[in-house]
Amino acid sequence: MSRLLIITSLITLLASAAFAADAPTAEKTKAAEATGAGEGQKAAEAKKDHKAVKTHKGPMTIEEANKEYLEKAAAEKGVVDLGAGLLYKSLREGTGASPGVLSTVRVNYRATLTTGKEFNSSYKRKMSEEHRMNAVFRCWQEGLLKMKVGGKAKLVCPPELAFAGRGVPNVVPKNAVVIYEIELLGIK
Repeated sequence: MSRLLIITSLITLLASAAFAADAPTAEKTKAAEATGAGEGQKAAEAKKDHKAVKTHKGPMTIEEANKEYLEKAAAEKGVVDLGAGLLYKSLREGTGASPGVLSTVRVNYRATLTTGKEFNSSYKRKMSEEHRMNAVFRCWQEGLLKMKVGGKAKLVCPPELAFAGRGVPNVVPKNAVVIYEIELLGIK
């Protein structure tokens, strides 16, 4: 019988110890409330500071993003504004002839969006292309007129000189700035 009493006492003692550990004490409750109140106050202060610093509401429009990108690109060393917003940077000077408006040019190029996403590349196709100067869009035309055979340049084209407001469905968004790295391989 004494053995049963000892076992029952141990079970009761263990159960009451477990219950006491889970039961909130006045000290635990005060500590939790203080911590919660402190965290809440910190969160409110951070939110207040965030509102003071926040200067832009919502995501940028494409026009705002274009303006920001064009300003940064124009500030790059060696960049020349050819007018109408076309930014030109020589990556390698050519030594050959320059094309005229009625020339046919042979080129290699890589086309990207301001995000860096490539949307066209003759390099990837491993095949240069020929284009009539009077048939290419204005960005290429003005950029290529400045180049010499053997040269390579970066053209940052505002929307009105490339795809205009149309874009290219599922490839180039409407009113997007596009960037070309173009290499002039020859003139016919």
